[in-house]
Amino acid sequence: MRAAEKDGLMEAFEYAIKKTSATTPSSVKWTTRGSASCGKSIFVAGFLVLVLLVSAWQHFELLRHGYEVEELQRQRTAEDDITAS
Repeated sequence: MRAAEKDGLMEAFEYAIKKTSATTPSSVKWTTRGSASCGKSIFVAGFLVLVLLVSAWQHFELLRHGYEVEELQRQRTAEDDITAS
């Protein structure tokens, strides 16, 4: 196959692909409805990640405060033992 024939064949092939993909109803539908749906999905996913992060933060803060309360109770018990003696 000569270079000129190959170039002509490639141009015709590329033109056919562009023509087909530009007029396909699914591609037109995706650009109008798909982007809005994708944006909503990203927003919902981001919101859920935010809720998860806040929930995890609260959980670990409660654990930390629980350990602090335990330590204060141990210190108080130790002080009570010293003053009772």
